[in-house]
Amino acid sequence: MSLQSPRYGMTVIMALLLDGGGRVLRASKAARDFFAIDISRLPASLVEVTLESRLFEIVTAREVRAEAHLVHHRRTVQVHLVPGPEAFQTILFLADVTELRRLATVRQEFVANLVHELKTPITSLRLAAESLLGDPMPKDRRRFAERIVREADLMSKIIDNLRQLGDIETGLMALDRPAWPGPPRQRVGPARPHHRDRPREAGPGPRQPARQRGQVLTARHRDRRRSVDRRR
Repeated sequence: MSLQSPRYGMTVIMALLLDGGGRVLRASKAARDFFAIDISRLPASLVEVTLESRLFEIVTAREVRAEAHLVHHRRTVQVHLVPGPEAFQTILFLADVTELRRLATVRQEFVANLVHELKTPITSLRLAAESLLGDPMPKDRRRFAERIVREADLMSKIIDNLRQLGDIETGLMALDRPAWPGPPRQRVGPARPHHRDRPREAGPGPRQPARQRGQVLTARHRDRRRSVDRRR
């Protein structure tokens, strides 16, 4: 069995094939590179291969989906367990989501800062509007109106930043939930061609329109009458 490492967006899925005792039998190239696995030492225990006891706890508890912080590698991974190709075997899929979690933290801080920045122009707009309701002098009305315009422009810039953040999140949404590979299946032979794809048997050629058929019959009848007249 060959373990491959599919890629979903920027996230590479690592795979480890385990036996019933939790020993690593095989590892994909991405997993070998990530954990620095020497394939000549396989099979070996999961803790010995990965140096991460948290992964062994997840496999022992049969947690189908989990997220683990790897202490030795200082990375965060999403874990998914599926049945292996043979009895009592398990495939352990791992996706490194460290960068995604860091971006999520940055996003939360960014949104918190924007909320704080929004409070200032909203307060200024309210004060300017209340001042205009008091029927101030013409020169004061112009000053309050200019202040409202400035604060509205500031709010517009903040909203543009929020829209850009939404575009970034749209691109990262698929990465936050990788489409995990399913359990291995047996290879199925090529499907038989559908009856629509079968070549049609040769049949009679296309029929002529009724008008053309009538013209042909009339010409033949006329030729026969001429031949009989000549014999007479």
